[in-house]
Amino acid sequence: MKKIKLIFVFILSISSFNLIGQSAASTDSNSKIHFVYHKKSNLFINEKGIYADTLLLKTGFKELTYQLTKHPTDSTKTVGFIDLKRISKEDQKRIIGIFSHSNFKYDCYYNIKKNQTAMYVTRIENDETHDLLKSLFKDTFSNEYYNRIYIDYNKSDKFYTNSRFSTLYKFNQKYIVIDWFDENKIGGEYKHLEGEVTYKDLVLADSTLEKHVTPFFTFANCDYGIQKLVTFFDTTELISVNLE
Repeated sequence: MKKIKLIFVFILSISSFNLIGQSAASTDSNSKIHFVYHKKSNLFINEKGIYADTLLLKTGFKELTYQLTKHPTDSTKTVGFIDLKRISKEDQKRIIGIFSHSNFKYDCYYNIKKNQTAMYVTRIENDETHDLLKSLFKDTFSNEYYNRIYIDYNKSDKFYTNSRFSTLYKFNQKYIVIDWFDENKIGGEYKHLEGEVTYKDLVLADSTLEKHVTPFFTFANCDYGIQKLVTFFDTTELISVNLE
């Protein structure tokens, strides 16, 4: 298992090697760090059908059987596949719902002096999945989405607001920790409880990134920013980072 985890870290590290060079620059003369993440569903769809980890298909589509195949965008991965011809109207609605709860852009600003982050969450521009669902199912998720998130690290406050509701809650930084795979502290797992289920999210840090570059909170035992966060349902990846 340790060998597999180390391979995972190596692959993700190679994929992120060429990301924005100035992320390692000094922040002494800058007041803000502007960074952008894309969050996308781990479910993949094309004209043939849907592809995903077999456990994800078992969870979301219990009544349907799948077959094993190579992932259409990554031949090194073996995943489950369900033919589009076997997908009912109810399944179509479920698929649209899955994508509507992912496929987001996080436009983030960390204020260095105030120790606060503002996140503006919208749909990813020119999202091919949105148009593909419309073509396949004659229906798709709404492109109208806007959510704001404010994190105040001084007060341990996280504030959500959109057109329908606003929520403020406290977080305890010391419990937000990563179980590292090795002493380099680049790849690891973040465990958290949702309902009665404990999830293990894969985390890839980047030593060239300031620690507040994250789509989540900062982790108590991580001195670096986050390049990629892979959960059971979706993957969030850093797209760009700049000093302002």
